[in-house]
Amino acid sequence: MPTDTPDIIREWARTIPRGSSILNLGSDERVPIARVLTDEGFTMYGVDAPAIEDSEFFNRTFDGVIALGVMSGLPPPMQSIVIGKVARALRRGGKFLFTAPQHAAREYQRVLRDQGMLMVGEQSDDEHTYYFAVKG
Repeated sequence: MPTDTPDIIREWARTIPRGSSILNLGSDERVPIARVLTDEGFTMYGVDAPAIEDSEFFNRTFDGVIALGVMSGLPPPMQSIVIGKVARALRRGGKFLFTAPQHAAREYQRVLRDQGMLMVGEQSDDEHTYYFAVKG
């Protein structure tokens, strides 16, 4: 099982066909997410964390969406709104990977289910960051 962020991202990316488009919500200074996924053969699009709420990228569709270090920085009502926007932006069967506190897993499962998505995996890395893998 992967234990660092780049390996967790690569493992998640293996569930998406190479060449697919992935939206990176926010940025994680510790890991160059776009570089990891571009090196794996994906087309990347990104939006900075402050612009997530009004991003025009939610008017497109993607095979995957990744949000590391973003969700827990948003107030709970905005987290639900962002999850709804992700659900609409994901192509059928698309994948969503995000980090959030482990203790909130049950609430995220409810919000995801309300948006027609299913949590399919959870894991933590060596730094105790908690990852949720979701299928749209």
